[in-house]
Amino acid sequence: MPSQRSVLIVDGHSEVSQGITTALQECGDSVAAMYSGPQAPVGPDLTVACDVTDESQIDGALALVEERHGPVGIVIASIDLSCDLMLRDDRFVSVADNRIIGTFRLIRRVVPALRQSGQGRIIFLCTSAQDGLSARQFGSTSEAALRGFVSRMARDEAFHGITCNVVTLNSPLGQRVSVRDSVHPASAWRTRVDASLVAAAAKNVKLLASPDADGVNGEYIGVESRLLMVS
Repeated sequence: MPSQRSVLIVDGHSEVSQGITTALQECGDSVAAMYSGPQAPVGPDLTVACDVTDESQIDGALALVEERHGPVGIVIASIDLSCDLMLRDDRFVSVADNRIIGTFRLIRRVVPALRQSGQGRIIFLCTSAQDGLSARQFGSTSEAALRGFVSRMARDEAFHGITCNVVTLNSPLGQRVSVRDSVHPASAWRTRVDASLVAAAAKNVKLLASPDADGVNGEYIGVESRLLMVS
C-alpha cells in the first residue's frame, strides 16, 4: 500500500473513532468520516453527511471522498450494537437498518474498487451493551449477522488482497453500569469509553490497517477496558 492512503471511517462521532482518526493521520493517511446527524465530527480531514439507509447518499458521499482523497483503501466501520430495554419491533428494524444493513450497503459499494486495486482493509469496530431481554436478543442477532458476514468476506476477498477483521470493545467485568437521570430519557443510551480503551482500540486498528497485516484476516480482536453505559 502507498504511504499516504485514503481512509474512510463510518460513524466518526464516537470517541474511539476520533482516536483512530488521530492515529492514522499521524501515519500520513487522509481520513474522511461519514456521519449522520446535525453536527460533523471534529478531527477528520474531510467530513461527509450520509444516511447509510439511502444508497444514493452512499454513492454521493463516496464520490466526494474519492474526488478529494483518491480511491478508498481502508474502511473502518464503527457499529454500536448498544440499545435500551424498550426496544419495540419498529425500533428493532430501524436500528438494524442503520447500524448493520446500512454498513453492509456501503461495504458492497466499496469492494469493487478495492478488488481492482488488489489491496484493501475492512475493519469493523464493534461495541455492544444491552439492557433488557429484547435488547439482548437484538444484540445477539446482530452480532451473529456480523460474524457471518466477516467470516464469508474474509474468505472471498483474500484472493483480491483484501482483509476483513473486527475489533470489539469489551468490559473486563463482563457487565455495564447504567446511569439515568430525569433530564435524559431511558432510551437515550450511548456507549462511553475511557482513555485507555480509546488508545488500545486505535493501536489495534492501526496495526490491522498496516501493510504488515496482510496475513491477519477474519479475526476478532477483543480490547479490554472499562466500558460504561450512560444516558
